[in-house]
Amino acid sequence: MEPVTLTTERLILRPPAAADAEAMQPLLSDRKVAENLLLLPHPYPEGGALEWISKQGEALASGGQESLAIEIRESGAVVGNVSLKFDQDNNRAEMGYWLGVPFWGKGYMTEAVKAVIDHGFECRGLERIHAGHFVGNQASGRVQEKAGMVREGVLRRHYLRWGEYHDDVVYSIIREDWQQSREAR
Repeated sequence: MEPVTLTTERLILRPPAAADAEAMQPLLSDRKVAENLLLLPHPYPEGGALEWISKQGEALASGGQESLAIEIRESGAVVGNVSLKFDQDNNRAEMGYWLGVPFWGKGYMTEAVKAVIDHGFECRGLERIHAGHFVGNQASGRVQEKAGMVREGVLRRHYLRWGEYHDDVVYSIIREDWQQSREAR
């Protein structure tokens, strides 16, 4: 897969670069961000952002995952990330994302998720994109709903995080629904 850059009204979504680590490190170190992400350690290790960024080119080249840094067009600030983890055998992807706490509630993630859904269907030829969130993270559910995803159900006690089990609320959008929503715009 070739890297892409997506542009929205307020954002640039692009492959993360080593220079982004300085901005990402403190955002990923915030416990409020870590509470909502299954695989993000807390405390976040020093140099963790740079180490993660260094692996993203290979993940894309292998067709396993596409990660895009979220940059605010006006300021150039890197504020988060959105990714697609591909299941090529089933022509689908799982979407994951995070956003730094100072940027919550401004609509950036909804804008980014919509753009990545369009990209997944238009450019990557996917049939299905799905995402989930811990039950306590209703803001993530609202992002998924605003992006046209449909709630499919709850996987009870699906994840063990910091010694506690969490339910996972699952959303998806399929190509047919995405096409219909595009025609209605």
